[in-house]
Amino acid sequence: MPAYFKKSSAFLTKKRKTHLPINVVEDNKFKSWIKKQPKDLQNKAENLGFTGKSGQLIIIRSDNGLPKKVLAGVSDHSYQDYSKLCDTIEKKFPQDILKSTSFEFSKLSVRNLEKACIGWGWACYRFDAYKSETKNTPALLWPSNINKKSVMSHVDAVNGLRDLVNTPANDMGPNEIEAAIKAIAKPHEASVKVIKDQKQLEKDYPLIITVGKASPRKPRLQDLKSGNTKHT
Repeated sequence: MPAYFKKSSAFLTKKRKTHLPINVVEDNKFKSWIKKQPKDLQNKAENLGFTGKSGQLIIIRSDNGLPKKVLAGVSDHSYQDYSKLCDTIEKKFPQDILKSTSFEFSKLSVRNLEKACIGWGWACYRFDAYKSETKNTPALLWPSNINKKSVMSHVDAVNGLRDLVNTPANDMGPNEIEAAIKAIAKPHEASVKVIKDQKQLEKDYPLIITVGKASPRKPRLQDLKSGNTKHT
């Protein structure tokens, strides 16, 4: 499989040395929620400006100063809410702490859990194909009650496309695009038709020849088909 389709580092199947639950606070319910909290948490939220808005968080620490849970604000449980949360966690925790820490959402519905995982997976995307060193991203423990296949189809589809777009043109020519299409097609039992014959292209698809003739890499037509061909 081409290097630009790499496995996401966003998810874990086992807890790490430090494991932190994430409690979500909805911004439209913040006022009623905060009244029920201990006075020290009320004061902390006020001092930090935490009002449950998307992207805001509070790290709750134990008496010895170590983090024990995270309070996170969301607006409407959108993918973007959870992408923002993942980004904020990465900024709040040092790299060496992230390396030994895992996170887990608590008290979310299955639907919102799946959206949280998808948003988290998108936020952990990095285009680091040309870098010798990579940074740690926040790692989320897989919830046991969600459709992981569905989540990963969303995450891989978007992140894979981002890899293709971000790869510079000198490393993403017709050969590489063909390899990418075939890599996508294989696990989904899709068919790929490639027309490389320059005379046929010139006759049937002249625009492909016109656009591609300036390159030393020969142009081609690549056609991916998935699903039942009888369905129209």
